[in-house]
Amino acid sequence: MAKRPRVGRPQGHTSRYKLIQADMLDKLQSGRWPPGRPLPSSRQLARQYKISHQMIHIALKALAKDGWVRLADRRLAVATVSAPLSRVMEKSIALVVTAGLRALADESNSRGQLWNALVPRMDLKTGTLVILQDTRWRKEFPAGLRELPLNGVLLLGPFHHELARQYEALDLPVVLLDQPAEGLKIHAVALENVQAAADAVSRLAALGHRRIAFVRNLVTSTQKIDPDSKEREAGFIAACKKLKLKDVDYKIFTGIGSRAQGSIDIGQQLLRAHPPFTAVLAADDTLAAGIVLAVEMAGLKVPQDLSLAVFHAQYPGSHNWSGPRADFSLMAAPALDLLVRKPRLPQHVRIPTHWHEGTTTGPAAV
Repeated sequence: MAKRPRVGRPQGHTSRYKLIQADMLDKLQSGRWPPGRPLPSSRQLARQYKISHQMIHIALKALAKDGWVRLADRRLAVATVSAPLSRVMEKSIALVVTAGLRALADESNSRGQLWNALVPRMDLKTGTLVILQDTRWRKEFPAGLRELPLNGVLLLGPFHHELARQYEALDLPVVLLDQPAEGLKIHAVALENVQAAADAVSRLAALGHRRIAFVRNLVTSTQKIDPDSKEREAGFIAACKKLKLKDVDYKIFTGIGSRAQGSIDIGQQLLRAHPPFTAVLAADDTLAAGIVLAVEMAGLKVPQDLSLAVFHAQYPGSHNWSGPRADFSLMAAPALDLLVRKPRLPQHVRIPTHWHEGTTTGPAAV
Protein backbone atom coordinates (compact mmCIF):
# COMPACT_ATOMS: atom_id res chain seq x y z
CA MET A 1 0.00 0.00 0.00
CA ALA A 2 1.46 3.37 -1.05
CA LYS A 3 2.23 5.87 1.67
CA ARG A 4 0.19 9.06 1.72
CA PRO A 5 2.31 12.20 1.15
CA ARG A 6 3.08 14.14 4.32
CA VAL A 7 1.17 17.41 4.60
CA GLY A 8 3.28 20.43 5.47
CA ARG A 9 6.38 22.26 4.39
CA PRO A 10 8.94 20.08 2.58
CA GLN A 11 12.56 20.55 3.47
CA GLY A 12 15.42 21.66 1.23
CA HIS A 13 16.09 24.55 -1.12
CA THR A 14 14.91 22.61 -4.17
CA SER A 15 11.62 21.60 -2.59
CA ARG A 16 8.31 22.14 -4.33
CA TYR A 17 7.46 24.64 -1.59
CA LYS A 18 10.36 26.88 -2.56
CA LEU A 19 9.43 26.68 -6.24
CA ILE A 20 5.83 27.63 -5.51
CA GLN A 21 6.86 30.55 -3.31
CA ALA A 22 9.22 31.74 -6.06
CA ASP A 23 6.42 31.53 -8.61
CA MET A 24 4.11 33.56 -6.36
CA LEU A 25 6.83 36.16 -5.88
CA ASP A 26 7.30 36.37 -9.65
CA LYS A 27 3.58 37.10 -10.08
CA LEU A 28 3.84 39.90 -7.51
CA GLN A 29 6.99 41.43 -9.00
CA SER A 30 5.73 41.26 -12.58
CA GLY A 31 2.38 42.83 -11.75
CA ARG A 32 0.32 39.80 -12.74
CA TRP A 33 -0.98 40.11 -9.20
CA PRO A 34 -1.41 43.92 -9.24
CA PRO A 35 -0.47 46.01 -6.19
CA GLY A 36 -3.45 46.81 -3.99
CA ARG A 37 -5.54 43.91 -5.36
CA PRO A 38 -6.50 40.71 -3.49
CA LEU A 39 -4.72 37.50 -4.37
CA PRO A 40 -6.74 34.36 -5.18
CA SER A 41 -8.12 32.64 -2.11
CA SER A 42 -6.09 29.99 -0.28
CA ARG A 43 -8.48 27.35 -1.64
CA GLN A 44 -7.90 28.53 -5.21
CA LEU A 45 -4.14 28.69 -4.72
CA ALA A 46 -4.03 25.23 -3.17
CA ARG A 47 -6.00 23.82 -6.10
CA GLN A 48 -3.81 25.71 -8.63
CA TYR A 49 -0.50 24.57 -7.13
CA LYS A 50 -1.85 21.16 -6.03
CA ILE A 51 -0.64 21.53 -2.46
CA SER A 52 -2.29 21.84 0.94
CA HIS A 53 -3.85 24.98 2.45
CA GLN A 54 -1.20 24.82 5.16
CA MET A 55 1.64 25.14 2.65
CA ILE A 56 -0.11 28.06 0.94
CA HIS A 57 -0.48 29.76 4.31
CA ILE A 58 3.23 29.25 5.07
CA ALA A 59 4.20 30.71 1.67
CA LEU A 60 1.95 33.75 2.16
CA LYS A 61 3.39 34.39 5.62
CA ALA A 62 6.91 34.33 4.17
CA LEU A 63 5.88 36.79 1.45
CA ALA A 64 4.18 39.02 4.01
CA LYS A 65 7.31 39.03 6.16
CA ASP A 66 9.26 40.50 3.23
CA GLY A 67 6.54 43.09 2.58
CA TRP A 68 5.09 41.61 -0.62
CA VAL A 69 1.59 40.88 0.67
CA ARG A 70 -0.61 42.09 3.48
CA LEU A 71 -2.45 39.53 5.60
CA ALA A 72 -5.53 39.96 7.77
CA ASP A 73 -7.73 37.47 9.59
CA ARG A 74 -10.59 36.07 7.48
CA ARG A 75 -9.63 38.20 4.48
CA LEU A 76 -7.85 37.54 1.22
CA ALA A 77 -4.16 38.34 1.08
CA VAL A 78 -3.54 41.64 -0.72
CA ALA A 79 -0.54 42.51 -2.90
CA THR A 80 1.16 45.47 -1.26
CA VAL A 81 1.01 48.84 -2.98
CA SER A 82 4.71 49.46 -2.41
CA ALA A 83 7.07 48.24 -5.09
CA PRO A 84 10.37 46.58 -4.19
CA LEU A 85 12.79 49.08 -2.67
CA SER A 86 15.17 48.78 -5.60
CA ARG A 87 12.37 49.68 -8.01
CA VAL A 88 11.24 52.57 -5.80
CA MET A 89 14.73 54.03 -5.71
CA GLU A 90 14.90 53.89 -9.51
CA LYS A 91 11.99 56.31 -9.68
CA SER A 92 12.63 58.37 -6.59
CA ILE A 93 13.54 61.96 -5.82
CA ALA A 94 15.89 62.45 -2.87
CA LEU A 95 15.18 65.49 -0.69
CA VAL A 96 18.34 66.38 1.24
CA VAL A 97 17.39 68.38 4.35
CA THR A 98 19.99 69.95 6.64
CA ALA A 99 17.52 70.87 9.40
CA GLY A 100 15.27 68.82 11.66
CA LEU A 101 12.07 67.28 10.32
CA ARG A 102 10.08 69.39 12.77
CA ALA A 103 10.78 72.41 10.57
CA LEU A 104 9.05 70.67 7.66
CA ALA A 105 5.85 70.35 9.68
CA ASP A 106 5.84 74.02 10.69
CA GLU A 107 3.86 76.06 8.14
CA SER A 108 5.03 79.30 9.76
CA ASN A 109 8.45 79.07 8.08
CA SER A 110 9.69 78.79 4.51
CA ARG A 111 10.63 75.09 4.79
CA GLY A 112 7.18 74.15 6.07
CA GLN A 113 5.43 76.08 3.31
CA LEU A 114 7.63 74.50 0.66
CA TRP A 115 7.19 71.00 2.07
CA ASN A 116 3.39 71.28 2.17
CA ALA A 117 3.42 72.38 -1.46
CA LEU A 118 5.82 69.65 -2.62
CA VAL A 119 4.01 66.63 -1.20
CA PRO A 120 0.68 66.99 -3.08
CA ARG A 121 2.57 67.44 -6.36
CA MET A 122 4.50 64.17 -6.13
CA ASP A 123 3.10 61.75 -8.71
CA LEU A 124 4.16 59.03 -11.13
CA LYS A 125 6.11 61.55 -13.23
CA THR A 126 8.21 62.81 -10.35
CA GLY A 127 8.46 59.51 -8.49
CA THR A 128 8.61 58.56 -4.83
CA LEU A 129 10.04 61.12 -2.40
CA VAL A 130 12.91 59.84 -0.25
CA ILE A 131 13.97 62.13 2.61
CA LEU A 132 17.64 62.25 3.59
CA GLN A 133 17.58 64.28 6.78
CA ASP A 134 20.59 64.89 8.98
CA THR A 135 22.48 67.91 10.23
CA ARG A 136 25.67 66.25 8.96
CA TRP A 137 24.60 67.15 5.39
CA ARG A 138 25.45 70.76 6.29
CA LYS A 139 29.12 69.79 6.10
CA GLU A 140 29.22 66.46 4.27
CA PHE A 141 28.18 65.10 0.89
CA PRO A 142 26.05 61.94 1.47
CA ALA A 143 28.42 59.04 0.85
CA GLY A 144 27.07 56.62 -1.76
CA LEU A 145 24.52 59.07 -3.19
CA ARG A 146 26.05 58.70 -6.66
CA GLU A 147 25.36 54.94 -6.58
CA LEU A 148 21.62 55.31 -5.91
CA PRO A 149 19.38 54.92 -9.01
CA LEU A 150 17.59 58.25 -8.45
CA ASN A 151 15.61 60.45 -10.82
CA GLY A 152 16.83 63.65 -9.18
CA VAL A 153 17.81 65.47 -6.01
CA LEU A 154 16.23 68.41 -4.19
CA LEU A 155 18.48 70.36 -1.83
CA LEU A 156 16.81 72.24 1.03
CA GLY A 157 19.62 73.95 2.90
CA PRO A 158 21.21 76.36 3.39
CA PHE A 159 24.26 74.71 1.85
CA HIS A 160 27.83 75.94 1.95
CA HIS A 161 28.93 76.89 -1.57
CA GLU A 162 31.78 74.36 -1.68
CA LEU A 163 29.50 71.58 -0.47
CA ALA A 164 26.77 72.44 -2.97
CA ARG A 165 29.41 72.27 -5.71
CA GLN A 166 29.89 68.54 -5.01
CA TYR A 167 26.36 67.92 -6.26
CA GLU A 168 27.40 69.20 -9.70
CA ALA A 169 29.10 65.86 -10.36
CA LEU A 170 25.85 63.89 -10.13
CA ASP A 171 24.67 62.58 -13.51
CA LEU A 172 21.07 63.59 -12.79
CA PRO A 173 19.12 66.84 -12.22
CA VAL A 174 19.76 68.63 -8.92
CA VAL A 175 17.64 71.56 -7.75
CA LEU A 176 18.75 73.92 -4.99
CA LEU A 177 15.67 75.24 -3.19
CA ASP A 178 15.29 78.64 -1.53
CA GLN A 179 18.91 79.54 -2.13
CA PRO A 180 20.59 81.38 -5.03
CA ALA A 181 22.93 79.20 -7.07
CA GLU A 182 25.90 81.62 -6.86
CA GLY A 183 27.44 80.37 -10.11
CA LEU A 184 26.82 76.68 -9.38
CA LYS A 185 26.15 74.36 -12.31
CA ILE A 186 22.92 73.01 -10.84
CA HIS A 187 19.34 74.19 -11.07
CA ALA A 188 18.00 76.60 -8.45
CA VAL A 189 14.68 78.09 -7.41
CA ALA A 190 15.07 81.18 -5.23
CA LEU A 191 13.45 84.52 -4.47
CA GLU A 192 13.98 87.63 -6.57
CA ASN A 193 16.11 89.33 -3.91
CA VAL A 194 17.95 92.18 -5.60
CA GLN A 195 14.95 93.95 -7.09
CA ALA A 196 12.86 93.40 -3.94
CA ALA A 197 15.53 95.02 -1.75
CA ALA A 198 15.91 97.96 -4.14
CA ASP A 199 12.15 98.47 -4.17
CA ALA A 200 12.04 98.44 -0.35
CA VAL A 201 14.73 101.13 -0.13
CA SER A 202 12.88 103.28 -2.67
CA ARG A 203 9.68 103.03 -0.63
CA LEU A 204 11.49 104.01 2.56
CA ALA A 205 13.11 106.97 0.80
CA ALA A 206 9.69 108.06 -0.49
CA LEU A 207 8.59 108.28 3.17
CA GLY A 208 11.41 110.76 3.82
CA HIS A 209 14.04 108.38 5.25
CA ARG A 210 17.64 109.33 4.52
CA ARG A 211 19.41 107.28 7.22
CA ILE A 212 18.78 103.66 6.29
CA ALA A 213 20.44 100.44 7.51
CA PHE A 214 20.41 96.91 6.19
CA VAL A 215 20.72 93.92 8.56
CA ARG A 216 21.97 90.75 6.91
CA ASN A 217 22.00 87.23 8.30
CA LEU A 218 25.03 85.10 9.19
CA VAL A 219 24.25 81.37 8.94
CA THR A 220 25.74 79.61 11.97
CA SER A 221 25.95 76.20 10.26
CA THR A 222 28.15 77.53 7.44
CA GLN A 223 29.66 80.60 9.16
CA LYS A 224 28.93 82.48 5.96
CA ILE A 225 26.58 85.30 5.07
CA ASP A 226 23.29 83.82 3.92
CA PRO A 227 23.25 83.78 0.08
CA ASP A 228 19.83 85.47 0.01
CA SER A 229 21.17 88.17 2.34
CA LYS A 230 24.12 88.76 0.01
CA GLU A 231 21.77 89.42 -2.90
CA ARG A 232 19.52 91.63 -0.78
CA GLU A 233 22.57 93.56 0.35
CA ALA A 234 23.53 94.15 -3.28
CA GLY A 235 20.06 95.47 -4.04
CA PHE A 236 20.15 97.68 -0.95
CA ILE A 237 23.50 99.26 -1.86
CA ALA A 238 22.51 99.79 -5.50
CA ALA A 239 19.30 101.57 -4.47
CA CYS A 240 21.08 103.80 -1.93
CA LYS A 241 23.61 104.84 -4.56
CA LYS A 242 20.86 105.49 -7.10
CA LEU A 243 19.15 107.75 -4.55
CA LYS A 244 22.53 109.49 -4.09
CA LEU A 245 22.55 108.93 -0.34
CA LYS A 246 25.85 109.77 1.32
CA ASP A 247 28.06 106.83 2.25
CA VAL A 248 27.65 107.65 5.96
CA ASP A 249 23.86 107.56 5.66
CA TYR A 250 23.54 103.87 4.83
CA LYS A 251 25.27 101.00 6.58
CA ILE A 252 25.37 97.19 6.66
CA PHE A 253 25.00 95.29 9.94
CA THR A 254 25.43 91.54 10.44
CA GLY A 255 23.21 89.54 12.75
CA ILE A 256 22.50 85.90 13.49
CA GLY A 257 18.85 85.10 12.93
CA SER A 258 18.92 82.17 15.35
CA ARG A 259 20.22 84.33 18.21
CA ALA A 260 17.84 87.01 19.48
CA GLN A 261 20.48 88.81 21.55
CA GLY A 262 22.57 89.54 18.45
CA SER A 263 19.76 91.38 16.68
CA ILE A 264 18.85 93.18 19.92
CA ASP A 265 22.43 94.49 20.06
CA ILE A 266 22.13 95.66 16.45
CA GLY A 267 18.90 97.47 17.26
CA GLN A 268 20.64 99.26 20.11
CA GLN A 269 23.50 100.28 17.79
CA LEU A 270 21.00 101.71 15.32
CA LEU A 271 19.41 103.83 18.03
CA ARG A 272 22.76 105.03 19.47
CA ALA A 273 24.11 106.19 16.10
CA HIS A 274 24.51 109.96 15.62
CA PRO A 275 22.38 110.90 13.93
CA PRO A 276 20.29 107.76 14.52
CA PHE A 277 19.06 105.63 11.66
CA THR A 278 15.38 106.19 10.98
CA ALA A 279 14.69 103.08 8.86
CA VAL A 280 15.94 99.50 8.63
CA LEU A 281 15.61 96.78 6.00
CA ALA A 282 15.94 93.39 7.74
CA ALA A 283 16.90 90.27 5.78
CA ASP A 284 14.41 88.12 7.68
CA ASP A 285 11.75 88.27 10.38
CA THR A 286 13.83 86.69 13.14
CA LEU A 287 16.33 89.55 12.87
CA ALA A 288 13.45 92.01 12.77
CA ALA A 289 11.94 90.62 15.98
CA GLY A 290 15.15 91.37 17.91
CA ILE A 291 15.30 94.90 16.53
CA VAL A 292 11.71 95.56 17.61
CA LEU A 293 12.55 94.31 21.09
CA ALA A 294 15.54 96.70 21.26
CA VAL A 295 13.30 99.60 20.27
CA GLU A 296 10.77 98.72 22.95
CA MET A 297 13.50 98.31 25.58
CA ALA A 298 14.58 101.89 24.79
CA GLY A 299 11.05 103.13 25.42
CA LEU A 300 10.48 103.85 21.74
CA LYS A 301 8.05 102.53 19.14
CA VAL A 302 7.97 101.07 15.64
CA PRO A 303 7.32 102.79 13.25
CA GLN A 304 7.09 106.16 15.02
CA ASP A 305 10.75 106.16 16.04
CA LEU A 306 12.16 103.55 13.66
CA SER A 307 10.60 102.23 10.45
CA LEU A 308 11.22 98.57 9.76
CA ALA A 309 10.87 96.81 6.39
CA VAL A 310 11.28 93.04 6.51
CA PHE A 311 11.72 90.15 4.07
CA HIS A 312 9.17 87.68 5.40
CA ALA A 313 7.01 84.68 4.53
CA GLN A 314 3.30 84.72 3.87
CA TYR A 315 1.42 82.43 6.24
CA PRO A 316 -1.72 82.57 8.41
CA GLY A 317 -1.18 84.45 11.66
CA SER A 318 2.14 85.97 10.61
CA HIS A 319 3.27 89.31 12.06
CA ASN A 320 2.01 92.27 10.06
CA TRP A 321 5.46 93.27 8.84
CA SER A 322 5.86 95.87 6.13
CA GLY A 323 8.19 94.77 3.38
CA PRO A 324 8.80 92.18 0.66
CA ARG A 325 6.53 89.21 1.32
CA ALA A 326 7.13 85.80 -0.27
CA ASP A 327 4.95 82.77 -0.83
CA PHE A 328 7.49 79.94 -0.60
CA SER A 329 4.95 77.34 -1.74
CA LEU A 330 5.38 78.79 -5.25
CA MET A 331 8.83 77.19 -5.41
CA ALA A 332 7.45 73.63 -5.48
CA ALA A 333 6.00 73.53 -9.01
CA PRO A 334 9.04 74.90 -10.91
CA ALA A 335 11.40 72.69 -8.87
CA LEU A 336 9.54 69.50 -9.77
CA ASP A 337 9.16 70.69 -13.36
CA LEU A 338 12.96 70.93 -13.64
CA LEU A 339 13.33 67.38 -12.35
CA VAL A 340 10.80 66.07 -14.86
CA ARG A 341 12.04 68.04 -17.90
CA LYS A 342 15.73 67.52 -17.09
CA PRO A 343 17.07 70.54 -19.02
CA ARG A 344 20.72 70.11 -20.00
CA LEU A 345 21.86 73.57 -18.93
CA PRO A 346 21.35 74.85 -15.37
CA GLN A 347 18.12 76.82 -14.96
CA HIS A 348 17.84 79.49 -12.25
CA VAL A 349 14.20 80.28 -11.56
CA ARG A 350 13.25 83.37 -9.56
CA ILE A 351 10.07 83.66 -7.49
CA PRO A 352 8.86 87.28 -7.19
CA THR A 353 7.95 88.88 -3.87
CA HIS A 354 5.25 91.50 -3.40
CA TRP A 355 5.29 94.52 -1.14
CA HIS A 356 3.07 94.12 1.90
CA GLU A 357 1.87 97.37 3.42
CA GLY A 358 2.02 96.31 7.06
CA THR A 359 2.26 98.33 10.24
CA THR A 360 6.03 98.68 10.67
CA THR A 361 6.88 101.53 8.28
CA GLY A 362 5.87 105.17 8.40
CA PRO A 363 7.08 108.69 7.59
CA ALA A 364 10.49 109.68 8.85
CA ALA A 365 10.35 111.58 12.15
CA VAL A 366 11.10 115.28 11.73
